[in-house]
Amino acid sequence: MRLSISALYLRIRLYSSKMPKTDERVTAVNHFEHEKNILYLMRRDKRIFDNHCVELGFKLSYKSKTKFYTGVEFSKLKINERQKTFVIEGLQEMEEACREHNIYFDLIDNLEKFVEKRDIDCIIMDFSPLRECEAYRNEVEEMCSDKELSLYVVDAHNMVPCKLLDVYKRTSKAVKIQLFNHWDDYLSDFKPLEKHLYNKKSETSTQSNDFPKKSVKNIFKGGYSHGMDTVEHFFDKKFAIYAKNRNNPDVDALSNLSPWISSGQISSQKVIYLATKRFGKKNENYISFINEIFAVKENSEHFCLHEKNYDNIDGALQWAKDSLNLHRNDKRERIYDLETLEMGKTKDQAWNAAQRQLLAEGKLHGYCRMYWAKQLLKWTKTPEEAIKTACYLNDTFAIDGNCPNGFLGPMWSICGSMDQGFKERPVTGKIRPMNAFKAPLYISKWSNYSPSSSKSSSTSSSSKK
Repeated sequence: MRLSISALYLRIRLYSSKMPKTDERVTAVNHFEHEKNILYLMRRDKRIFDNHCVELGFKLSYKSKTKFYTGVEFSKLKINERQKTFVIEGLQEMEEACREHNIYFDLIDNLEKFVEKRDIDCIIMDFSPLRECEAYRNEVEEMCSDKELSLYVVDAHNMVPCKLLDVYKRTSKAVKIQLFNHWDDYLSDFKPLEKHLYNKKSETSTQSNDFPKKSVKNIFKGGYSHGMDTVEHFFDKKFAIYAKNRNNPDVDALSNLSPWISSGQISSQKVIYLATKRFGKKNENYISFINEIFAVKENSEHFCLHEKNYDNIDGALQWAKDSLNLHRNDKRERIYDLETLEMGKTKDQAWNAAQRQLLAEGKLHGYCRMYWAKQLLKWTKTPEEAIKTACYLNDTFAIDGNCPNGFLGPMWSICGSMDQGFKERPVTGKIRPMNAFKAPLYISKWSNYSPSSSKSSSTSSSSKK
């Protein structure tokens, strides 16, 4: 049966719509030709399943019929001790998955020597808008330029590639509109991961890395399988009450997916696809969940990409700077030092509960996190100190810290970034106000918790390189 041109075009379009878009999210950093082996140099998206970087690696290595390596320079990751344990667990599970799928995986000590030894002439990196990642990317780019290696950067972390929103939108509403304009183009599933055809099974099946020691025990266990199990648990047990109770700390309604998503162990695009397929777009819980995992998450990516001062007051909008400066010398009701804040020993029981949860579990309830950050503006000497303290506490103790969400959260709460102005008030100026949350069960639980043991076990160490 012969097909008309229009029918053939329709079939091609229908087929392509079911496959994840890749080319639009790929940046060719240079134009050196590749004909040897390929390395996916993981940093942010530490998984082999549901990963656009891995798809590109397969595509390029199949085209040249060469080997495909994956690897991590572990010492270059910016992670705290809690994240270190979580990342190691994820990489250990991934190593086994690589053996099963005939993919090389290495913990890399010296990238330049590794590239030479493995005869690599093409490197794929995952995208991040954060400055430490950009600095690392620049190091790799310089090496590739010197050695004439091909280099690609792929956005494997966002459903809608971050670079598509190339004009800085300064409100969440404006970003959300742009993101949903691209929704239909990028909501799709991933191809099943196959065994690599050109790697040597005799080598991949016996590979074993010497992982660093884990110094902290988490309540969240790293690894793709644990992340996807958490997705299923959320869909089965909590999704039906999510919209109604997501802002109630007394009810266990949150997905708790942020540890796996922020560390790149599972794909938010995959989770969005599964939720859409299972619940449909008109479900109120679905709408609320998509707002968090898609609009809020990718809004923070947009903010950190376009706002280079994403963690200090210079990144605030002018109305917020003016208002905060106007109230800079207002008398604070009380000032707390960093140790009192770290230990959750203020006179505010709701705030203490949030900080103690952070110390104990490495995670803050989403609604409590806003209040937690906003109070710092009232309890520190300056807005600059408030932002610095919020970022320090989050990046030091949170298992989902050191990520764009962790920067936009304090900036939104303290500096009004991606927000609008409200009625002028002492100290906080026009920044959106927030009353203490009412959650007696949550507060009671953490009021009886002693934070001294958790503080020492979760602080960051040499991994803050």
